[in-house]
Amino acid sequence: MIESYQNDDAYQKHESLSQVQQFERDLKDIVNSQVKVKLYPKFISTKPEKLAITHDNQYVVYLTEIGVQLGKGMNSPMQ
Repeated sequence: MIESYQNDDAYQKHESLSQVQQFERDLKDIVNSQVKVKLYPKFISTKPEKLAITHDNQYVVYLTEIGVQLGKGMNSPMQ
């Protein structure tokens, strides 16, 4: 499972919800282990020009590639 939050305040608000706390208690009976990894966004382009919006439009573009390897980055096992 991957969760993404706009910032730390949004994460803290999410974590304080009673249904999230109940889910985390129930999860301990289902999951053997968990690791929290902080992800850092990067934009990589294959074109020399910068990505630019030149006029108003209704388009939204989401590009996502997530790679997580244990032992890399900031890993902190959940209790």
